Amino acid sequence: GRDSIFTATDYGQNKLGTQIILGRNALVDMGGTLLAWTTTGIYTIGSNGSNGITATSITQGILENFLKTLPVTYNERINMSFDPRDKIAYMNYDTNKVLVIDFQIGSFYKLEFSTAHKIVVPYFDEFATTADKRQKLLTIKADKLDYYAQTGTTYVEEGTPIYARLESGLTIGADAARDKQLNYMYMFMQNIPDSTATLQVKFDFSTTMDAGKWSQPEETFLAKSPDFEVARSKKRIRGWGRAMSLKLETTGKPATILGWTLDMDANQQD
Repeated sequence: GRDSIFTATDYGQNKLGTQIILGRNALVDMGGTLLAWTTTGIYTIGSNGSNGITATSITQGILENFLKTLPVTYNERINMSFDPRDKIAYMNYDTNKVLVIDFQIGSFYKLEFSTAHKIVVPYFDEFATTADKRQKLLTIKADKLDYYAQTGTTYVEEGTPIYARLESGLTIGADAARDKQLNYMYMFMQNIPDSTATLQVKFDFSTTMDAGKWSQPEETFLAKSPDFEVARSKKRIRGWGRAMSLKLETTGKPATILGWTLDMDANQQD
């Protein structure tokens, strides 16, 4: 039988208002209360104590003029996080700007980094040790991933720059039992001035350079007229093996890799 099966026979809806939340990243949980950046301002959403939910503006009459000065496209960039220890919300609304709301003292202020930094996302490091549970801002500077951590009332650059890295899956062609000779590789990248990345090819299922089956690192240098959106570079790669994979790393210069083509031959004998 199907005893004690719950069946919904009634439900209700409570309309909180006509506000529209600006995006999926414009909402953050503050431990039972939601903070939302909407088309009409910034709101807290939570229980009103009588079995209902209420949206309350925290910017009306305070930050209205500031919000009106923001560009139309700012809603596409919003990222929010909440520091539960210090009760502070961080709202990244531009590439290098953060609106900070301190709920303990009821204040607002703005953080602004140099235009060399692009803030990717503010986040609270919940998995850090107790002493290091701090608000952090993940940034990109000259295509290097970095972070700033809160120290008192300031943010200090603490992260070691992290270069982007990509390793492809294995290419085995039609037969993993036969060796392949890689002749040329064609790399397609977005045509950005000084765009480059370091390329290595790993052959024959090798995992370290000690195997002697990795090509020498070299830059995928691109020189192309600005009239073209995509640039192509052609590289002669030395090496052979039953399988091959690519290892690409940035060098501190911009690099947007769109894809590649391998020109290779397979041996006719096992």
